[in-house]
Amino acid sequence: MSKKYMEKIKILQVVSCLEKGGTEAYIVNNFRHIDRERFSFDFLVFVEKEYPYYTDIIHNLGGRIFFCGVPSLKRIPIFLYRIISVIKKYGPYQAVHSHVNIANSWVLVATKLAGVPIRISHSHDTSGKDSDTFLRKAYIWWEELLIKKNATHFLACSTLAGEYLYGKEFFAAKGIVSHNGIDIAQFIDINENKQQALKEELDIADHIIFGNITRFEPKKNTLFTIDVFAKIVKKYPNAVLLLGGPDGGLLENVKSRVHKLGLDGNVRFIGVRNDVPDLLHLMDVYLFPSLFEGLGIVALEAQAAGVYIIASKAVPREVDMGLGLIEFCSLDVDQWVTAGCKHIFRKQQDRNMVIKQFRGKGYLIEESVKEIADIYEGEIGHV
Repeated sequence: MSKKYMEKIKILQVVSCLEKGGTEAYIVNNFRHIDRERFSFDFLVFVEKEYPYYTDIIHNLGGRIFFCGVPSLKRIPIFLYRIISVIKKYGPYQAVHSHVNIANSWVLVATKLAGVPIRISHSHDTSGKDSDTFLRKAYIWWEELLIKKNATHFLACSTLAGEYLYGKEFFAAKGIVSHNGIDIAQFIDINENKQQALKEELDIADHIIFGNITRFEPKKNTLFTIDVFAKIVKKYPNAVLLLGGPDGGLLENVKSRVHKLGLDGNVRFIGVRNDVPDLLHLMDVYLFPSLFEGLGIVALEAQAAGVYIIASKAVPREVDMGLGLIEFCSLDVDQWVTAGCKHIFRKQQDRNMVIKQFRGKGYLIEESVKEIADIYEGEIGHV
C-alpha cells in the first residue's frame, strides 16, 4: 500500500446493500466529487452478494468493499466482532458514516468500541421503526438510545427523516440536514442523438411519456402508479409509462396488474439503467406516489431535467426547488389523473434559473460534498 494512500483520511461507509437506490447514489456521488487526494472511502455492506454496477465504480474510484452480515438480535456479538475486525485490519478510519437508519445503533456501538473518533448516524428514510409488539417497541427504543449515546453526528437527508429517526426535539437541538446534492449538468443538458436513439429503442416516438424509476417495493407504491396511469390512458390512448429500477419483491405483482388492466402496449419495463438523465429528458410527467420517503433524489434529478412531478404528500417539501415543477397530492387516483393530464406538455426551462435555485437551496454536488468533507474532518457538528 502506498504512503500516499496511507496519508489519506479514510472513511468507512456502512450500507445494507449496494443496489441502485437513492442512498447508494448519494454516497457514490460524494465519492466521485470529493477530493480523492485527501479522502478515501471503503464500504461495509450487510448483505453479501454480487453488485456489478456499484462494485466496478467503487473499485475504479479506489474504494474497497467488505461484508459483515445483518445485525439480527441473535447475532449481535458476531456482527460487532466483524465490524471491529474490519476497522482494525483496514483502518484506521477517521470516520464511520452509517446509512442504515435504525440499524445505525449497533454499527455505532462497534465503531465506538473500535475507537473511531467521528461516528455518523445518517437517516435516509421515514420508515423502518414500525412495531406491532411490546418487545419490538422496546427493542427499537433501545436502538434509538444506542444511536444517541454512540454517535458524534446526527445527519438526515431532510428534516422529516431526521425527526423520524431521532425525534423532533433531539434533531432540532443536535441534528444536521445533509443535502443530497446532484451533478446538475448531466440532468440539464440534453443529448438529442441519445434522445432519438432511446425513442427508437423504446418505440415511443410521438407519445406522451409518463415515468417512474424506482425500486419495486411496497413503500414506492408502484401499484398506485399503475391505477393512475390506467385512467390516464383512457383520456390519452397514446400515453406511455416507463417503469425502471431493481426488483424489491413486487416487480411480478406490478407486471400482473399491468396485464390485468390491459396496459401491456402502453407500459415499458426498462429494467435497471445507467442512462437515467437521458430517460428523464424523455418524460413529460414523473409520477412519485411513495408511501414513505426520506427525500427523493430522483425528484431533484427530474426537476433539473425539466420534468413535472406529481408527488405524494409523504415526500418532504425540501425536495421542491422552487421551479414550479412539482405538485404534492393526496393519494387519490382521480386527483392524480387530473394533475398528471394538466402537465403533459413540457415547458422549456431556463438553465441559469435551474442552477440558481439548486445552488440557493444547497443541492449542487460541489457544495454539498464540501459540507460532508468538513464533517469528516471534524469541523462541523461534533458533539
